[in-house]
Amino acid sequence: MHKRLVVALATVTLGLSAAAVPALTLAGPASAAQQGTPAVSGSRHNAFVSHRDALIREQRLYGYLPRPPMPPGLANRPGTPAAPPAASVGDGRTPVAGPTWAGVRDTRYAPGDPTDAVGPSSYIAMVNTMMAIYSRSGTLVTSASANVLTPGVSANDLADPQVMWDPATNRFYYSMIDVPAGKIELGFSKSANPTSIPGSFCDYLMDFGYGAALPDYQKLGSTTHDLLIGANVFPNDPNAAIHADVAWMSKPAGTGTITTCPAQSSFKTGKETNLLDHSLAGQGWTPIPAQQADPSTTGWVVAEPIDPGIDSKGIIDLYKATENADGTVSIQKTATTVTVPFYDDPSTVPAEQAGTSDTLDPLDSRFTHAVSATDPDHGGAMAVWTAHTVLDGSATSGTSEVRWYEINVAGHSVFQSGTITNPGGWAFNGVVSPDRTVNVSGAAHGGDMVLNFNTSSASQPVAVDMVSKIGSQPVSGVVKLFTSPGPDQGLDCVALGGACRWGDYAGAVPDPAASLTAATGRVWLSQMTSTGGGVSSTKGEWSTFDWAATP
Repeated sequence: MHKRLVVALATVTLGLSAAAVPALTLAGPASAAQQGTPAVSGSRHNAFVSHRDALIREQRLYGYLPRPPMPPGLANRPGTPAAPPAASVGDGRTPVAGPTWAGVRDTRYAPGDPTDAVGPSSYIAMVNTMMAIYSRSGTLVTSASANVLTPGVSANDLADPQVMWDPATNRFYYSMIDVPAGKIELGFSKSANPTSIPGSFCDYLMDFGYGAALPDYQKLGSTTHDLLIGANVFPNDPNAAIHADVAWMSKPAGTGTITTCPAQSSFKTGKETNLLDHSLAGQGWTPIPAQQADPSTTGWVVAEPIDPGIDSKGIIDLYKATENADGTVSIQKTATTVTVPFYDDPSTVPAEQAGTSDTLDPLDSRFTHAVSATDPDHGGAMAVWTAHTVLDGSATSGTSEVRWYEINVAGHSVFQSGTITNPGGWAFNGVVSPDRTVNVSGAAHGGDMVLNFNTSSASQPVAVDMVSKIGSQPVSGVVKLFTSPGPDQGLDCVALGGACRWGDYAGAVPDPAASLTAATGRVWLSQMTSTGGGVSSTKGEWSTFDWAATP
């Protein structure tokens, strides 16, 4: 989520600390009068805000809105942590990267929010708030501020970009939040190989009926004929329930090139509101629709409960989305439970980075990305791959680790999972994708994965790392692709008193154009880095790194 570097007059009330916090918003550049922004004190965990303007300020400041307060009697319910999975870095075959390149950046905003998609002829990366189109060799074709896709909307008002390739309709899709409007900007490429921005795209401002509520942290997924958009919804009323929704919109018909953009009225839309989990808390949280590698009229959404520890175990909430004969979509309201090892919120242990006392936010254990694909190693079963950052269960000093899962959606269980740790430091901002290859010539692969993540420590600036896993083989050792030349000390760090924003997610997607006869497929990835440019209250000191990898 981008932010504007402006000192506001209202305050945000924090649920745990009850401290009045200056409601800042971030963007750049700042005027001289805005430099030396006061530090933000107190914890954001279980934060709540009382009205829409404060919600927007909080969202622009931190990039995402935190968990709502737990119901009375549940907030401190003790759990019995199960032993976490063993750190799954081993001696499996090392993934091979290529091509690799320095990706798009935008110094106006922080954090980067990098996300990516790859098609048969091109690769698209989006950050807050830029879009860039590359050839499959990593050569930049064109880039532009994302608001050129959205006539009449300021770049300051757009947030949480998403982009995906869709094999069902042979085109790219993107989505962003229009924050003041409370609507979702959705669009798609006119062909499989867009070359200009905005000329190669059709754009629509979709109203899913949020009204004065704010849909936060929207994520984009799909079924064969429909887009799925998950969001946390914060009402414009402190007494109304904060909840999670999944909205849907039909896709354009056909797979060929579109010459005239269809009328907005030609698309069907709807949503399932207030997703529920199985637990005593009653609410789902941060629904992440899976991006489909294998087109299917059944889609899947992963989420976590408001408090994953209330049942003394780890929980993944799984929701099913089903296309109906009348062109609508039915979304399961109450989750099916997938039990995993206990996990906990890592936001209490911000990541250290060499060269500064400024720390990085590892997020709060929410899932950030999901891919669904057929897995030939499990009899052709459908699986959803996802990952999140959690508290390191083995560390005594308190750091974070990345957990990944391959979920058996039919069995409501886990085919496989693992943990990536960084001895002596932090692992965070991880995303995983299978190597499934699906195109007009056929389908192959899908039992292998590549996982992309950041590491840092008191002696190391932020690095970009990856591991891979082939079938039942061990996970590979860590491949370090890029180490930042210095720490992140940008405008967000200054405004937040040294508590830098990071992420809030990264990209990992399967390659639809990988060779069907090769031993494995490929995965394309995007991750955030630091430029090491020094302390700045006027610009974000981050960049991105993009690459393809063979497990």
